[in-house]
Amino acid sequence: MRLPQRSLLASALLAGLLAAGCVAAAPTARRLAAAGPPAAAPDTQSAWLIRHALALQTVAPAAPAEPGLRQLGRRVAPARLVALGEATHGTGDFTRFKHRLFRHLAEEHGYRLFLLEANLPECRDLDRWIQGGAGDPRRLLARLDEWIWNTGEMLELLEWMRAYNRDHPDDPVHFAGFDMKRPVAAMDAVVAAVRPADPGLAHELAALYREHREIPAMGIYPMPSQVRRLTVPAPGIGGATVRWSGWVRTAGGTRGEPRLWLSFPGAATAYSVPGRRDPGGWQEMFAVAEAPPDAGEVTVGLALTHDGVAWFDDLALTVGGRTIDLGFDPSFEGGEIGLPEAPLLFPQLQVSDYRTVVERGIARRGGSSLRIAFDERLDAAVAAARRATALLAARRVHLAAALGEAAVAVVERDARVVEQAMLWRAGRAHRDLDLAENARWQLERAHPGLRAVLSAANSHVGLYDGRMGAALEEWLGEDYVPVALTTLAGRYAAADRANVPAEHPLPPAPAESVEARLAALGPADLALDLRPARGGEPAAAWLLGPVPMRGVGSLAVERQFVPHEPARRFDLLVLLGTTSPPRLLGTAE
Repeated sequence: MRLPQRSLLASALLAGLLAAGCVAAAPTARRLAAAGPPAAAPDTQSAWLIRHALALQTVAPAAPAEPGLRQLGRRVAPARLVALGEATHGTGDFTRFKHRLFRHLAEEHGYRLFLLEANLPECRDLDRWIQGGAGDPRRLLARLDEWIWNTGEMLELLEWMRAYNRDHPDDPVHFAGFDMKRPVAAMDAVVAAVRPADPGLAHELAALYREHREIPAMGIYPMPSQVRRLTVPAPGIGGATVRWSGWVRTAGGTRGEPRLWLSFPGAATAYSVPGRRDPGGWQEMFAVAEAPPDAGEVTVGLALTHDGVAWFDDLALTVGGRTIDLGFDPSFEGGEIGLPEAPLLFPQLQVSDYRTVVERGIARRGGSSLRIAFDERLDAAVAAARRATALLAARRVHLAAALGEAAVAVVERDARVVEQAMLWRAGRAHRDLDLAENARWQLERAHPGLRAVLSAANSHVGLYDGRMGAALEEWLGEDYVPVALTTLAGRYAAADRANVPAEHPLPPAPAESVEARLAALGPADLALDLRPARGGEPAAAWLLGPVPMRGVGSLAVERQFVPHEPARRFDLLVLLGTTSPPRLLGTAE
């Protein structure tokens, strides 16, 4: 259930101030120097917020447009691309609001494209249905293979778009994706599109892709990958100095390094530093930490961010100078690996990026060492995707003559999606930059001239260095308008590490958070224009940050509030009071 509307007094004050034109013009610059103006008294801050806020009455998509929605539409409508974020991927009311705003922008301001943070080829099938094609939209949504989009709220948006096109056949709306996490549908689309024009090339492409279809959709994120780990009981070690050491040798690799690490329950992980080097090319590595007073065990392990090969030998764990028995031969002469494989962050979506064996013939002393190598299947998958792209380029003139320029552009993009997915899976690409590249392709090549609403996480749409939003702003300038969506209270859906979604309560917003400060204006939903905060008014200085703001994604987390700089990263912010999870549709057979 949603909270009641703002009090009549607050609504009247807001309406009067808006009618009087008390809204400062937004400056051109998106970002300011780190030093902001001095803080203002809380009552002045509240007055500033009321002056720049727009009251929103409902998120119901079909409800008549209220003054706040109409004013919000006028604030964003000049832009080529309005990017709507969301603080959680498991809030149904965010999708309903996006549907409502897109519907208004389509009917009143000529917007014709809805871009979703979902896989590009699969969304193309949904657009065909929206244009009047055959098929079951529930099945097509399920093919996105993302529970966050397979919802009743998303289905309602698609059904409205199809109905709109039925009534406006000469000026339709379109639906498109720009994500690249899952390569299989793109592989199939490339082969199917090429086959009528060049069966031989289609056969060669299918052979290149076949071996790599089963590589999981999500790789290990680029962080120290804890490949092997062992928890060692050690009663009474509280306060003692613990040292975990070994010798490492490497070969190949273009990035990262091998490390040793140790940790105690509830304490930060200590990573190794280099020590001595011996003439045979072996480097000593050691991690040292003081055990917490109540520690009764220590976890030690081997970590890699290295994409080559690393050998580990002569491992040793000492507590206060006393060697601790690890339960296996730390010189690996007996052929036993000893350290179990570390659990993956998302075991249903990942496999280890590394393969571990005891190798004879390479050792610091003795005859064996532990060999950990970056999984060669990932390199092979990247090479195959690049080979496919090269084959298409070599036959481009022939394909364009047979299929047409527009069709070849789609084939090339699908092949690029395969390449992006494999590079990301191997930890060699930044997903946000690929998202930006694909969104730009949709606007420039697939749907040139259309104004669009884009839907993604706040972290993607905001003007954060290295993120999609910053890349799109660099291209579009002021024609890119990022809008953050957040929520004060309620429930949300989120997945566990097996990727199974469930409902959870939203943790309360801290008093100093963006959400709590805006909610103090009154019990209503609202939109806040953040651009005037860049004008140097002391009452708006806090919006330049850092200030806590909710951010979740698709996984359940307890600590949801982290520092943000809302007025530096977004043009507008929408707060919904009490929100609910989406209506999950399940898997279509």
